[in-house]
Amino acid sequence: MIPYLVSTSALRVWLAIAILLAIIAVGDLVFSPEHSFKAFAKRLLLSALWPLALFTAAGRKTLFKGFRPTQGV
Repeated sequence: MIPYLVSTSALRVWLAIAILLAIIAVGDLVFSPEHSFKAFAKRLLLSALWPLALFTAAGRKTLFKGFRPTQGV
């Protein structure tokens, strides 16, 4: 029963974040004149595939790059 609850919770978190990122991509397409449909399609695809990046070291580094403090600041 516990593995089922963990997998269901993980799926819910993934789905919530994917929906949030998709809404952000649509908002950026609608309200930003300099972005194209190609950039929108890329962001929409990445909003669905972001959990795959957590499985590799390079993917984690790319995802969390913006959250680490920089040296000298």
